[in-house]
Amino acid sequence: MENMVHLKCTRKSRETKMISGYRCRKYEYLTHDGRTRIIGWIAEDIEFNKSVQYSGFFRQIFLPDGLAFEKRMIYGEVEHLWKVTSIDMKKISDEAFASP
Repeated sequence: MENMVHLKCTRKSRETKMISGYRCRKYEYLTHDGRTRIIGWIAEDIEFNKSVQYSGFFRQIFLPDGLAFEKRMIYGEVEHLWKVTSIDMKKISDEAFASP
């Protein structure tokens, strides 16, 4: 997926839609070689530290610090879709991440 590192364009749309009760804004990305298109629906109102939560690739493309509720990646005839189906905003205790 080396070609995905360099983006040709990023477009923030005026289009929004509700996903799981949150208003999400559409962002579109195109790789420099034009072979890969990414469409992200991002809940900009949710505080989300992308520098900690996303891998390098998604941290680069999703410019706002909002939570991506839907990501559609299209390259060639292959299409991947990630979608939030539900969300619970309560804090998880540190004990839940402790080693046994």
